[in-house]
Amino acid sequence: MTPCCSENSFMKLRTSTRASTTKLDEWFFQQDVERQFAEFPNWNSELVPVFEQRNSYVEAFYSFCLPIPFARLQRTFDDPLNDPSWQMDYTCSRAKIFRDRSKHFLTRAFRNRAGGIELRSRGYWFYIDSTTERVVARQELREDYAYRHKRILVCRFLLARFLAQTRQALLWCVSSIRFTERRLDEFAASSYEECIKQNEGIYIRSANPITQEGKDHLPRMESASRVWGKRRVHEIDRYL
Repeated sequence: MTPCCSENSFMKLRTSTRASTTKLDEWFFQQDVERQFAEFPNWNSELVPVFEQRNSYVEAFYSFCLPIPFARLQRTFDDPLNDPSWQMDYTCSRAKIFRDRSKHFLTRAFRNRAGGIELRSRGYWFYIDSTTERVVARQELREDYAYRHKRILVCRFLLARFLAQTRQALLWCVSSIRFTERRLDEFAASSYEECIKQNEGIYIRSANPITQEGKDHLPRMESASRVWGKRRVHEIDRYL
C-alpha cells in the first residue's frame, strides 16, 4: 500500500477568508480532525488506532501511523515550502506497522518484535498474546452499499517496543475530505486555503465550491472541505 497525497479534483483551491464562527458547521469544517493535531485520538485506550479509513457519499477519510527514522524527522517539518505530504516519509520508513489488505494485518517486521502473538478470528481478525491470551491488535471492518469504515488498532506498549527496536519516531498522517449540499455563503464563508504549522506538525485546511468535474460524481453536493497533513505522535514518548 502506498498512500497518495495528490490534490483532489473535486476541490478548486483559492485563498480567501474562513467562515464566520457564528455560522461554523463543526463537522463540515473538520474541527474534530484539527483537534487531533493537538491530541492523538484514544491514546488512553489500551489499543490505539494506527490505520483508519471511512468512505461514504459525504466523506473520504484516510489516516495512518508511519514510523520514520529520527534523521528524517528533523527534516520533514523543516521543509521551506511547508509541504504537508508524506510520500518521502513513507519511502524513508525502515519498517512499517500494518498491511491493510491482508488477514495478517500486522507486518512481519512488527510481528517479529512483538514476542509471541497469534492470529485469531471471531468474525474479524485479531492478534492475542500467546501467554496471557490478551488481545493486542484488532482489525475492524463495517461496510454496506453506502458506507465503509475500516480500522486497525494496536497495543500501545507493543507499538512503543517496535519503535524503540527499530529506532524510529512515529508520524500520524491524514487526508480528510467532507462534502455538503450547502453553499459556502450559507456558512457566511468564502473559499480559503490555510497552512497551519506547529511544533512537529503541519497541515493544510481548505474549503471550496465543488467543481463541475466533482458535480459529475456528486451531483447533489455544493461544497467541499479538506484537511491534510502530518504530526509527530509525541504521546508515545513516555513509553519508550
